[in-house]
Amino acid sequence: QQQRVALARALMNNPSFLIADEPTANLDQQTGQMIIDLIVSIQREKGMGVIISSHDRYVTERMEQVLKLNNGLLIAQR
Repeated sequence: QQQRVALARALMNNPSFLIADEPTANLDQQTGQMIIDLIVSIQREKGMGVIISSHDRYVTERMEQVLKLNNGLLIAQR
């Protein structure tokens, strides 16, 4: 519940950029996917920049660009 409130609070001021650290952590799969779908939808609608750190495969599947941190280096996955 706290994660959803934090996301709503972050988005309510129509930011030009959103940074989210593990936004799907501690959520069930369905709610996590709903949150990511919402972020992607708002990003496309508003042209908002988004950086998400996550271990969730669904997150990486939905992103246009994916970078992996490996031994201190960012490596483009796509």
